[in-house]
Amino acid sequence: MMGIPEPNPQAAQVWRQAHESPGDSPNPYAAPNPYVMANPQPLQSSPQLPPQPSQSGRQWRLRDEPPLWAPWYGIGFWRAVTRCFRKTFIFHGRASRGEYWWVWLFTLVLSGVLGAAAYGIGLAIGLNGAEDPSMLSSPLDDFISNATIIAQLVMFVPTISLSIRRLHDENRRGWWLLLPTLLQVAAVVVLFAVIIAVGVAGGGSDTAIGQGLVAGMLAFFGMYLLSGLASVVLMIGPSDPRGARFDRPDGRRHERGGRKLDESQRNVAPNAAVALSAESMQSEFGVASRRRRS
Repeated sequence: MMGIPEPNPQAAQVWRQAHESPGDSPNPYAAPNPYVMANPQPLQSSPQLPPQPSQSGRQWRLRDEPPLWAPWYGIGFWRAVTRCFRKTFIFHGRASRGEYWWVWLFTLVLSGVLGAAAYGIGLAIGLNGAEDPSMLSSPLDDFISNATIIAQLVMFVPTISLSIRRLHDENRRGWWLLLPTLLQVAAVVVLFAVIIAVGVAGGGSDTAIGQGLVAGMLAFFGMYLLSGLASVVLMIGPSDPRGARFDRPDGRRHERGGRKLDESQRNVAPNAAVALSAESMQSEFGVASRRRRS
């Protein structure tokens, strides 16, 4: 524990002479600070974590790229994208928040770039916008929409598998991914149910049908916004080391489908996976806290 540093005698004497000397008024800021330690002790760096052994016996450090079956905390943009494509058909294991949101940003940028390219190509080949205001779309709009649909189709399977791994990192099962879709289906059902109910209650009049349509659209958009909020909430959850039960470092599952496990087997994963998750998160949060202090 550090106490109050002792004054530096030499600096104190210089400061006293400058302050007590006749002539111009002294400038105490030009003299050295007497409370600065003569030989300051360098700050001690945090101890380095030892290499962590993997299941295959290979030694690796937390600053290195983790194995493909493990989550990568603090990953960068391009590494997250390449890692997502490498794990396109891998639905087990976990993915950090960085892995998910960097890929989400890449999908958004890819759709925008393909849409802009389709717009330029469409103008170059003679596609024009809708000249008739009654037309809902034009050949150019359809061309741009098809380009963005292609981007979404390319990213469909990688995004599904990545979302399931992100849920595993929160110690949730992948079935939670169906929650936003179920809310969207419920929004359509509520839309027609409200229109029919209000129309029947009003005797089938035009006024009742119009009121039912307005109420149904409000309920529809409310449920649809709720589904989007559920998607965001599910994907921003913090990492839970207990999610290591979804890892397969040795190619085998930690949980067998259809077989009920006790609480200790369900919540305790292999030591290597738990140590990787806990120490990786500790390393990431430690770096962030040191940056805030600096």
